Amino acid sequence: MPESLNRRQLLKALGLTGAGLTLASAGLFSNVLSTEAAEAVTDTKPQVVPQRYWWVKNVDKPTVEIDWKAMKRFNEWETTRGSLPKYRGADLDKQLNQLQKDNLKKWESEKKPGYTTKDMALNAAVGYGRPEFKFLGPQVASTPKERGVPRYEGTPEENSRIVRVALRHMGAATVGFVELNPETTRKLIYNQEPAPSKKSIVFENVDVGYEDKDKLVIPDKARWAITFTVQMSTETMKYGPTTLGSLTTGLSYTRMWLINSQLHEFIRALGYNSYGASQFNGLGIAPAMAIMGGLGELSRLNRMITPG
Repeated sequence: MPESLNRRQLLKALGLTGAGLTLASAGLFSNVLSTEAAEAVTDTKPQVVPQRYWWVKNVDKPTVEIDWKAMKRFNEWETTRGSLPKYRGADLDKQLNQLQKDNLKKWESEKKPGYTTKDMALNAAVGYGRPEFKFLGPQVASTPKERGVPRYEGTPEENSRIVRVALRHMGAATVGFVELNPETTRKLIYNQEPAPSKKSIVFENVDVGYEDKDKLVIPDKARWAITFTVQMSTETMKYGPTTLGSLTTGLSYTRMWLINSQLHEFIRALGYNSYGASQFNGLGIAPAMAIMGGLGELSRLNRMITPG
């Protein structure tokens, strides 16, 4: 964490629970900690960082050039994910979607490996239990004020440590933090969220962010984005691009959405506000946030890669 931050500033500035990564993004932890986790939260001694492979190097800036002056905030609904028919043509899009449906039906009836009824059933199951995305989080956990106690206060180092431990406790693999600078990293936040809402995402000089029918408002003082990864199964991933392979990402995203909601509640229960996507991929460029948070490197496929 930057040495210029004084006591309590990090949690006072905590804002974006979301953004980042190739596998998932943003989160928190449950009210009940294991003994080990509880000790890690209260331990003020330096934490031992797991040693990476010998060929992994730590760098002070990303390994790809970034022209921040040329970069502008992007509308999510203009990505290929949000406007695929526009990029490949409406007729072709319709044909390919129908071809996919026909092939899946054909391959399941033929019991083709990776597309069997058992594979289809597992793929359908792993998407169950995804909580609803909300800009301010579930807003269910009681706040310290409601419980009649002062909110949590800690040093930036303590704050980052408990967030990291909480996320690991809930299932995140790695955790990073990105300071939002209006001239650089804030540009990784989308200008508008996905269709159908296409709501503007704006930063304003307010104490608490809010959402209305036209926009999502993030306070200027929300200066820190929290980004994390969720580990995927290397075994089922080997079966890509079959249905059995695709459920690998489906399961990981289900876990990510749950962690995302839990992180909101964790920060709320500490006595602070947090802001995140209200739709899937709705807040910012996930791989870019993860890379700026030090969780990996940009690959030739325009996705973040990490040794774990």
